[in-house]
Amino acid sequence: MFADDKLLLQELITANDILKQPLDLSTNQKHFNELSLMDVVRMTDLALRRIINMAKELTFFKSLSSKDQISVLKGSCSELLILRGVMVFDQKKHAWNTSVIQV
Repeated sequence: MFADDKLLLQELITANDILKQPLDLSTNQKHFNELSLMDVVRMTDLALRRIINMAKELTFFKSLSSKDQISVLKGSCSELLILRGVMVFDQKKHAWNTSVIQV
């Protein structure tokens, strides 16, 4: 791997740190099993905002025009949410890791 590639990979890893922070849903519900549809909508909204903030930290993304940035985000948010879900899925429990969600 070339030095430039390593720098780009490190930039992506660093920008990805925002996605590792727990999502604070600030609900009155005490258990993850009790999440309402609105909680899921809020969780998705927060995740999308984090993805946008992560993208804004990437050099190549910043070099794009605003129109292109919007197009990239619109075209990739579904895939990025799926990847995010894969990142927090616990194969042993066959469930998503709820430590990334604060309720």
